[in-house]
Amino acid sequence: AAPADALPAPLASGPRGSPGYLHPNLVCALLNDVFGVQARGGCGCAGPHAQRLLGMGRALQAHIEAALVRGSAAQPSGSAWRGAELVRPGVVRVSLSSAMTPAEAEVVGAALAWVSEHGWKP
Repeated sequence: AAPADALPAPLASGPRGSPGYLHPNLVCALLNDVFGVQARGGCGCAGPHAQRLLGMGRALQAHIEAALVRGSAAQPSGSAWRGAELVRPGVVRVSLSSAMTPAEAEVVGAALAWVSEHGWKP
């Protein structure tokens, strides 16, 4: 079972009717640039745990790993562009401080809800 503080489903897969996956760096950019909510995104150091939270089976893990290896090998040495990185799964982390007012915490919650519902739209 996922820990109580994990929020994997709404942001990882997008809402019903969406085309699917929201890249964690896109979610972070939206939270920061639109709402001023600082967030961190990436695959984290606990890859297997994150993969379980995201509901990834072994076949999907192998498919993504193969795409990352192929994409990396196709790039010139030292290239900053890694197009295959777009398929790397990840998580978004947002911290709530004990110094926050209830109104500030509500803004964070509303921002997360907005990104979950609208972040995938062009």
